[in-house]
Amino acid sequence: MSRRAVWLLLLTAVIWSSGCSRPRRSVAREAIFSRPKGFVEVSVGGVAVTPGGNAVLLVDMARRKMVPILIGDSEAMSIQRRLEQRQAGKNSEARRGLAKPNPSWFERSGVESSPTPPPSGPVRPLTHDLLDSMVTRLGGQIHSVRVERLDHGVFYGIVVLKTRGTLVEFDARSSDAVALAVGNGVPIFMAQSVLDQAGMGLPESPPSPGEESVAL
Repeated sequence: MSRRAVWLLLLTAVIWSSGCSRPRRSVAREAIFSRPKGFVEVSVGGVAVTPGGNAVLLVDMARRKMVPILIGDSEAMSIQRRLEQRQAGKNSEARRGLAKPNPSWFERSGVESSPTPPPSGPVRPLTHDLLDSMVTRLGGQIHSVRVERLDHGVFYGIVVLKTRGTLVEFDARSSDAVALAVGNGVPIFMAQSVLDQAGMGLPESPPSPGEESVAL
């Protein structure tokens, strides 16, 4: 199996194992979070350890595409932790730590999870938790985030902050933008041009054991 085929299998396994994190919709939410022109809304499909390193998976289910963005260890841990906290809010039986995909699919596909070591002392706020607290204490709120463009392999992000009725935009790394979006339950918009450039086809379902034919 080619390296690209392995890459796609790993990412697909994580998405289908964990499901996509997406804020609940309502008529009011649609009015508040209008989609920017030339952008599509994407969901967080999960965090995976790939041959190229940690990656956060942004998924456009409507177009059956996913965009993997390579991120650092601390950002991977923060996003995974926030995804788990959101799931814990929906499921009272969710336990603390890394949310594990279906074991059989996990082992069969060879996907490795990003380990989240248990705290050895008093839990201190991570960087994104600190940012959330600062924004809230200063009377603002995270409104939405965008993945604006892809240039020489680098994804450029924007965090939109609402304060005193005004929207203010901040340049950000895409990994930080995604972490803030997941933690605050706000939409993630990706430029259509980025999706067209970096999007990978998402299979209808995980391949069966031993299946190696992957459309690339």
